[in-house]
Amino acid sequence: MAAPFAPALSALHLPLRIELPGVTSVDLAPNPGITLRVLDPGLLQQRPGLDDLAAAYVDSRLEMDGSLLQGVGLAARLGQAIVRPQDRPHEDGFTCDSGLGASAERSLPTDFFRLWLDAELVASCARFESGLESLAAAQLASLRAICRKLRLQRGDRLLDASCGWSALARVAAREFGVQVLALAQSEAQLAVARARIRAERLEHRVQVVLAAPGVLPSDRRFDRIVSIGLSGQANLPAFCRQLGSCLRPRGLFLGHFVTARRSGPGVQRLAGATDFIRRHVFPSGAIPAFADVRGALRHADLDLLQAQNLRLHLARTLECWSANLDRHLRQARHMVPERQLRQWRLHLAGGAYAFRHGWLQMHELVAERPQDVAAGEH
Repeated sequence: MAAPFAPALSALHLPLRIELPGVTSVDLAPNPGITLRVLDPGLLQQRPGLDDLAAAYVDSRLEMDGSLLQGVGLAARLGQAIVRPQDRPHEDGFTCDSGLGASAERSLPTDFFRLWLDAELVASCARFESGLESLAAAQLASLRAICRKLRLQRGDRLLDASCGWSALARVAAREFGVQVLALAQSEAQLAVARARIRAERLEHRVQVVLAAPGVLPSDRRFDRIVSIGLSGQANLPAFCRQLGSCLRPRGLFLGHFVTARRSGPGVQRLAGATDFIRRHVFPSGAIPAFADVRGALRHADLDLLQAQNLRLHLARTLECWSANLDRHLRQARHMVPERQLRQWRLHLAGGAYAFRHGWLQMHELVAERPQDVAAGEH
């Protein structure tokens, strides 16, 4: 097999079987639950890290039998064992550039997302307060918690900057009596959102329009703004400046931001981890440090009032989504090209692993536009 690092593999005791073309399979522990079928004979000889193994999976040079959620963790440990320290690339931050991102998401049919999201099609972090909730219950709990954190009052004007299929906008209008302008980012989202708003007879409270990701209306002011779809992270300073312009004095903003540690205890040194995240978990924009987000808000004259780390909640959310998609792979293959489906499976399973193990953080932030910034406004 891969003789140069066979001792390292045998010492791992992973519940993993590795199959190579023309070579007897090797079990790294008794009764392995996951099988890696290496179709490219030279792959392991290259001492691949996690990113290399993920890329081989996307390119169909590597197959995995069993749970992809479990497989990502095993692949991470496998890559760590077989990559020599001198072979590990210098990883200097989380900037992303790949074919899996916002534009790819907007091109996919809504029925694909129905396979693995909850019935309300909430594509943001759920809140598992007891750990026993269903995904649907945890998503509704999250939407209601967001509305409470924003201190929504009847008659408030709320901008939902990345409304998806309108679940949050409808909860805010129906249960808190606010007026909502919701920004959809695809024609498919727009059609579903408007249909659901009509079905609940909320047209007098919720207006949905099509908008580019991260672009806010420049001609209106709002009492509250919410952005839980990560649409502002690609150009964080510009997005925060827009927030400052759109909020009324004493107005509140609540946003979800994925962040990454830059230094200090616990920073992940695993070979290929940063490249794996860049290419397969969040390939559509930059991942800032928490200090970068706080600084961007401050420079936009927004005062940070509250920060909560929802890392483990997002890990659980992604685990639910990943398991749901795996249960519906047959239907998914009729909707999405095979390569793109593999990218989505890695995005969900890899994201779950990254948040579960602290490689990435999810911060829910509440900020206020101070009264004195808008002196002279009426």
